[in-house]
Amino acid sequence: RYHVQQCRRGQGQSNEDSNGDCGQLTIRAMILKTKGLLKIEIMNCRSLKPVRSNGICNPCVKINFLPADQFLKTSKPKTQVQKNNLFPLFDETLEIVLTNDQLSMTDALIQFEVIDHYFLCINKFVAECFFLLNKVKLVDDAEEDMMNMPQIQLKLGKPSSEHDPKIWNVIEQRSLSWTDKKANEFIKRQKARMNRTNCQEA
Repeated sequence: RYHVQQCRRGQGQSNEDSNGDCGQLTIRAMILKTKGLLKIEIMNCRSLKPVRSNGICNPCVKINFLPADQFLKTSKPKTQVQKNNLFPLFDETLEIVLTNDQLSMTDALIQFEVIDHYFLCINKFVAECFFLLNKVKLVDDAEEDMMNMPQIQLKLGKPSSEHDPKIWNVIEQRSLSWTDKKANEFIKRQKARMNRTNCQEA
């Protein structure tokens, strides 16, 4: 539920100049019905905020799916790295095969992570955004043409306990129990990403 709320907050951008706290990601997407094939064109990012003090960012975009335990065997592709670029133009189409059960999930999310490819293959988290899987248009194979799909602008941001404090507090309380490993892992992962609230190093 936490990520679904994050998703709804970041969607609905009609103005290209309306960026999130950490910039904006533009995509196109469709699902080929008979093949169960999700095709996502990562077009570009705008106004990325570097996480390194020298202002350099070597971004790439990685795709994940939530809830993670329902997509364990699903591929999570990523784009090529664009060196030293806060307005990267990717123009890459990534393909992921999904099952019928996955496609029928009501609140399944596509998570887009912008990663800074750093020294010696160390990657730094820059920002993220989400899109509901069931909002991706289903098309027949004969209609396969990504150019006909609308561009989707998504706000990029970082996790924050202030966005949905009630949901966050419930998960955090559950994380204190040794028996709820999922809640514990979630809180640890999200707090690690909150280390720079303004998306920049001081």
